[in-house]
Amino acid sequence: MKKRSVSCGLAAVLMLGGVVGCSSSGGKGEAQPSASASAQASAQPSASAKPFEKTLDIAWLGGGGTEIKDNNRVQQKIEKMFNVKIKNTKVDNQNTDQVSLMINSGEMPDAVFYYGDAVKLYSDGVSRSISKAALQKYAPNYAKMLDAHPIGWKMNLVKGKTDEYIALTGLAEQQESLQYLSMYRLDWLEKLNLVPKVKMQQLDKEGRIFFSPESISLDQLETILKAFTFNDPDGNGKKDTFGVAASNDRMSGWVSLMGAYGIAPAGSAANAPGYNKEVNGQLVEWNILPQYRDFLKKMAVWYKEGIIDPEFPTLNTTKQWEKTTGGITGYFQTGYNYVDPTAKTYAGRPPMSVLNNNPKAKILIMAPEKGPDGFRGVSAKAPVSPLTYQMVIGKKVDDEKLARILQIIDYLNFNQEGIIWSNFGEVGVDFKWEGEPNNSRPLLMENVNPKQEGLGYYTHSINTLDSIKFNFGEMPRKLMDWTLFGEGKDLKIRPYKWDYFNTTNLSAVQAQYGAGLKTIVDEFFFKSILGEVDVDKEWDGYVDKWKKAGGSKVMEELDKAPKVADMIAGK
Repeated sequence: MKKRSVSCGLAAVLMLGGVVGCSSSGGKGEAQPSASASAQASAQPSASAKPFEKTLDIAWLGGGGTEIKDNNRVQQKIEKMFNVKIKNTKVDNQNTDQVSLMINSGEMPDAVFYYGDAVKLYSDGVSRSISKAALQKYAPNYAKMLDAHPIGWKMNLVKGKTDEYIALTGLAEQQESLQYLSMYRLDWLEKLNLVPKVKMQQLDKEGRIFFSPESISLDQLETILKAFTFNDPDGNGKKDTFGVAASNDRMSGWVSLMGAYGIAPAGSAANAPGYNKEVNGQLVEWNILPQYRDFLKKMAVWYKEGIIDPEFPTLNTTKQWEKTTGGITGYFQTGYNYVDPTAKTYAGRPPMSVLNNNPKAKILIMAPEKGPDGFRGVSAKAPVSPLTYQMVIGKKVDDEKLARILQIIDYLNFNQEGIIWSNFGEVGVDFKWEGEPNNSRPLLMENVNPKQEGLGYYTHSINTLDSIKFNFGEMPRKLMDWTLFGEGKDLKIRPYKWDYFNTTNLSAVQAQYGAGLKTIVDEFFFKSILGEVDVDKEWDGYVDKWKKAGGSKVMEELDKAPKVADMIAGK
């Protein structure tokens, strides 16, 4: 695999003592946390300096915390090393209701891996700020990680400040990869004599998984989908298969089809901003673009013809996976990371579940399809930068405790020894190396429940390109060579503008109008594809309704944000 250097501070000693010059006043500001690979960093506290003589109590909320066992081995090791007593907060931090109840009851932990709106959390006086000086002193390796990225120190700034932050930004450099790839039942294509005339690379020894960096057109795809639906690809003599697999709760089943029209959808959250585009110098959201109208019209034709699973409006993602696994649909979208025969985590979802469920099945992974104008692509998982995810610090945390928290975070995420035992446990007890020790993926033992044992619970989500060896198997790494380093990296659809630095009032505008706007978009999406409305006749009314419901205000606020191209260039 090709690699590029990521400077994250390869040698540092934790800075000790003193208090942190940080304000704690109020103001405005899928995924599991995983291992970092700034591996050679040395952040062992100095015993001679006796930096941790005072025992501090720290309430911690990490990922997957509902099942965590108190006094687990990871917790014990952190407590002994840093002289702290940790209280594990058993709340699902991906469950909005649970997190809201925790916050509203005044039980905000001291250190929190947080998926919500950190700006609102800070403006509501629930979390505190962290100074740049504190980060440089108590988390020097983390500070060097931000140094290595042009916009690192612009992330999560307190409004009106230049050196004070509302959250600790994470890093997921693998998200610079192309997010989704198209996958086909290759055994069906072979049976129907429809295998695309493209170059294919065999990824496995058994000859069941193949990859092509080439694309087919939407017209070619339509021919395949019709054959998957009407020509009995599974040979059971029944009309029980369909072309397109999709669900009612995610847009992931449509991403390359939308990408063929040059558009990318918003995230699944009610207040998620969409992937806007520039049209004649004006910012326009994806869902009112003419290209989106054309996409809906095409999908309506496919649905009427029967090549889209007719049950998709009633299927959540899990149910859709079950149908694809059971051989009902032959074309679907998935990430490169899920193509991994050695990862038990993904064994129950496509594409691996397809192969596991049917010994004769084969899959062909391909680049996204080309649309009417020759465009191909999918939405970028990282709209601007792989700096993503966040940890926040509770309002009640004083400077002394903040210093200790930062020291713990710096060690667990930038010292190779700390990375391994805090994420994977003890070799021979909790995991075994897939290949070369310390230079391959740790594979958990059968009897290990990582959530109970606190594995990955206390770390931030900081992944550099070097950490790929800890997080992905050989096959995903082969695909990553193309999606992250090869031609695939140029197929990402990015937004025109993005409020990456919280410099606009978008958060408040989205909070006010986001849910209503999403309802309007979802309703028109389903009615259009199901043929309940004439897309051309109803289009202008839909656009007008969306704008008046707050869409115009969202676009006005987004237009104040910086251009994504400028941010990527470090401007």
